[in-house]
Amino acid sequence: MRKMFYYIAMTNTTPLHIGNGDNTLTDLDVIKDKEGKFFIPGTTLAGCFLHSLNEEDRKLFNPIVDENMTKQSPFFISDALIEEESISYETRDGIALDENKITKDGNKYDYEIVPAGYHFRFRIEVFDRNENVLYEKLVDQILASIDNQDIRLGYKTSRGLGAFKIERVGSKIFNKDNYNDYFNFDSHQLNNYNFYEFEALASKYLNMKISLKQQGGLSIRTYQTKKGEADFIHIHSGNKPVIPGTSWNGLFRKQFNYYLKLLPQGIEIENVFGADIDSEDKIKSNIYFKESTIHDYEILSMVRNKINRYDNSTIKGGLYKEESCYNGTTELEITLNKRSFNSQQIEIIKNILLLVIKDLDQGFIALGGETSIGRGLFKVEKVMIDDKCVCLEDAVC
Repeated sequence: MRKMFYYIAMTNTTPLHIGNGDNTLTDLDVIKDKEGKFFIPGTTLAGCFLHSLNEEDRKLFNPIVDENMTKQSPFFISDALIEEESISYETRDGIALDENKITKDGNKYDYEIVPAGYHFRFRIEVFDRNENVLYEKLVDQILASIDNQDIRLGYKTSRGLGAFKIERVGSKIFNKDNYNDYFNFDSHQLNNYNFYEFEALASKYLNMKISLKQQGGLSIRTYQTKKGEADFIHIHSGNKPVIPGTSWNGLFRKQFNYYLKLLPQGIEIENVFGADIDSEDKIKSNIYFKESTIHDYEILSMVRNKINRYDNSTIKGGLYKEESCYNGTTELEITLNKRSFNSQQIEIIKNILLLVIKDLDQGFIALGGETSIGRGLFKVEKVMIDDKCVCLEDAVC
């Protein structure tokens, strides 16, 4: 018999939302403890870990006697706590748009997020009665899946939220040879653990990275109400301009569907991008768009008038100030869940994605708002698929 302890330090590389069911500050508030500080419940971690495992490994993690009874799991998962003393929460707007970029009725909401870059720590404890080496392999698999982002936590994980990077892991194992040391062991302090290096795993996803250069301005608006400041600014996270995964998803889904209809391939759009928000039968998306941070940019301010589209006259009270992001560089990361498709379907989806990327490069599609006045255009500088450079001219179906 032995008791195994693991101390995991990790950083969220993208914003994060885990809700508490309240709508005090926004329509969807994040969960907080009694002191008002965000944390990740151990139940959330355990649920995501269990969901990531195959059927045999799930039996180890959550033993089942029969349909009506389960044994107590040998795994204990603690809450994940933030190391920083204070947290700068942000609010995101969420909307559902139709194919003409018009907001659907009743689909405007906002939600609270924790920005990227915070440091979390949590513990895994394993009570191993029979010294089963499979438990150690299972912990390795969970840690590797977090690190390569096969496991993501919380809300909108397929649209860029909830990704983490493992910074350090400590381990401590007690058995019959050193059980006396257990009574003086403080499991909450990383210094009491031995350094542990988990075994890396190959990703279960097709991974695409696209390096992009803005061709002019970009406007993905968020609203402000402070006196003396711009009425609209480009969306930021952690004081850096970003392109949310939801924005990338909307752009790619529309153009991807165009090619599916033009070149029938026996693949349904819902099987790739998930079921529409209005659909009764929800289907989880099998494609993931990571939030993109913009670098080397300029923020330009301008004062504009709203114009009556009927007679081109100025609308009374329609003077407003906006700030847009210009001439920056960014990287778009797309991952496709390969487990949901056969090899032929994966090749078809990859090539259609390359066609959409080529359209973005040629200016046939544009991102964000005010695209009719030249915003949202990009030049593709490099495309990588599973760490191999790909030429856009190879995009054929």
